[in-house]
Amino acid sequence: MNLSKTYLLLFLTIACQLFSGCAPVIRTGDAANTLGDDTTVPENGVYEDVVYAQNIKTVQLNYDNQPLFSAVLPIDRTQPLIVTFDELENGQTDQSAQYSFQLIHCNADWTKSRLYNVDYLYGFNEFNINNENFSYNTKVPFVHLNFEVPQVKVPGNYAIKVYRGDDPNDVVFIKRLMVYQSLTGIAAEVIRPSNVSQRDRQHQLEFVIDYSSLEIANPLNDVHVVIRQNWQWYNAITGVKPSFVQQIDKRLEYRNFDGATNFYAGNEYRYFDIRMVNSLGQNIGRIDRDQVPYNAYLLPDKSRGSEAYSQYQEQNGAYFIGNAETRGDLLNSDYLNTHFFLNVPEISDGEVYVTGAFNDKTLTEANKMHYDAELEGYTVDILLKQGFYNYLYYVKSASANSNPYRFEGNFYQTEDLYEVFAYVRPLGSRADLLVGYTKIFSNPQ
Repeated sequence: MNLSKTYLLLFLTIACQLFSGCAPVIRTGDAANTLGDDTTVPENGVYEDVVYAQNIKTVQLNYDNQPLFSAVLPIDRTQPLIVTFDELENGQTDQSAQYSFQLIHCNADWTKSRLYNVDYLYGFNEFNINNENFSYNTKVPFVHLNFEVPQVKVPGNYAIKVYRGDDPNDVVFIKRLMVYQSLTGIAAEVIRPSNVSQRDRQHQLEFVIDYSSLEIANPLNDVHVVIRQNWQWYNAITGVKPSFVQQIDKRLEYRNFDGATNFYAGNEYRYFDIRMVNSLGQNIGRIDRDQVPYNAYLLPDKSRGSEAYSQYQEQNGAYFIGNAETRGDLLNSDYLNTHFFLNVPEISDGEVYVTGAFNDKTLTEANKMHYDAELEGYTVDILLKQGFYNYLYYVKSASANSNPYRFEGNFYQTEDLYEVFAYVRPLGSRADLLVGYTKIFSNPQ
């Protein structure tokens, strides 16, 4: 059997599980065959990376003993996927709360799909979290918890929902996960924009999707593409249509000349080091040890918007936990109240956020900065675990054409990570499948 037929049979097998006619009969009390009964769907129906509990910190996905900031894995992964998080003690008890988790299959837009639990899991969709370890030699005591995410049957988007005890309504955090199956081929490249005025400030993505292994009735409308920059969802591009459809060769070409696949290039990430508390790490101005938690003050930042580009190694927004003074691990790395200060004039047409993988690259009240007229700049304080961090300042504006990196600068030379996701919903099915994924760097260093 050739490769094309193999992919086709595999695709049809998955699709059959999703067809209404192939769905299992639901029996009363059969938890494995219930329809993702999630009563905590967000108000807008979209599952996002979010932490609801104030005492839950440092939520990470880990794969092959490394942080998985992309949250993307193949369906045939060979290593366990581990979720870790810390529960800060509240002073009322010496024991941590009991936690459980569920997996929720989502469509391409992160709304809950219509799949039954049995369609995408090999067992019941309720898992207890039992692995926990207590911190030691830290000023801020915490319990470090971890659990393994089970293998799934079907590719797609998944929301990992963690909740207290056995009450799915008492949610403490949600973590996104993308599981892909390479049933399409995606070839991508980053080029200078077609618009001459943006050639030094933006990146343009061009890519081709080869779907020769699949039978897609209407590829123009049935293939949904998502493009992401540096693991960020807040500026992800969705809804892009191919510029050319080659039905005979089964290829979709995305060579848009209207800026539909353009991103502001931004700049290399800023960084700081709080792995030490008795001496100052990189870009730390001072550490105040007079109270608990200790306070770490970053050196004042200024706008880089008018500066020339400077190349240096960074990790596209990642962070790595560690204690450099006592050869520490995850259990004796303390928490510090970290103070950010951006010394720029106040703006009236946008909101300023400090963002990085440490807050899942989200734009929330927790990392929104506020202008201090006396200090003449934007400030925000965030409780962070000891480690080495990447971060940048992002401006959220109501204007679609606004420059979000006005305090960072935009340079075509910047090394950015881009990802292309391809989703398909088989005819008659109840969910979007993630059937293609690729990643590419601009100006790799």
